[in-house]
Amino acid sequence: GLDQVPERGGAMLVANHGILPPEPLILAREILRARGRYLRVVSDRFFWRIPFARDRLAMMGFLVGTPENAERIIEHGDLLLVYPGGAREAVRPTTEAYRLRWDGRLGFVRTALATGVPILPVAVVGADHVYDVWYTEAQKRLRRALDLEWIAPMVRGVGLAPRPTHFDITIGAPIRFENPGRILENDAFVARCQAEVKTALETMLAEGLSRYRGYAGPWPFGARANGDSRRRSRGRLSAGT
Repeated sequence: GLDQVPERGGAMLVANHGILPPEPLILAREILRARGRYLRVVSDRFFWRIPFARDRLAMMGFLVGTPENAERIIEHGDLLLVYPGGAREAVRPTTEAYRLRWDGRLGFVRTALATGVPILPVAVVGADHVYDVWYTEAQKRLRRALDLEWIAPMVRGVGLAPRPTHFDITIGAPIRFENPGRILENDAFVARCQAEVKTALETMLAEGLSRYRGYAGPWPFGARANGDSRRRSRGRLSAGT
């Protein structure tokens, strides 16, 4: 819930990634309203190579997802939203909906350890309901032939428009890790920290899906954001109790 967001000082919010994520705007609005704080967002470098996407991201105040930018935001005492799965998680097929693709993604944990800030897992249920996502056999062969990490998928919502969908967003309790000395050089320790965050978020996603209401309308006015399953309000983040 919103009461998990600190009133001052840096913190890292870590979320699952959908193909069309409106939740940064929902989160930013509700955190500003309830806590009087601004939320900064870093996004996958790939999107900054697309001219129209780059311009739109810059207009919304997003930054390129680099360790330097992340540390700069946190050390300034700001709130940071990151998506460890990046683009490869955003374009996973519907058959893998809500599965976190965090293999080898340890950078966000290193940043949290280096700066000493808490990590707040953020479960976004609804993100993978906006579109059906799949790949043709030709696309699969092309990805293998070019040895690409991911490739643009086929999508279907209401035609090419996003499907009207409720968004149920939950902010979890902060996770803190001690950083005794040279621990950042210990990959096994960093991986264990990442696994703890991932497990917490997977649990939250499972709980969110168990109560999910499904489609709404018209998008994005059907967006929902919740901090506690017992207290819900349309388009707002409810403080956890």
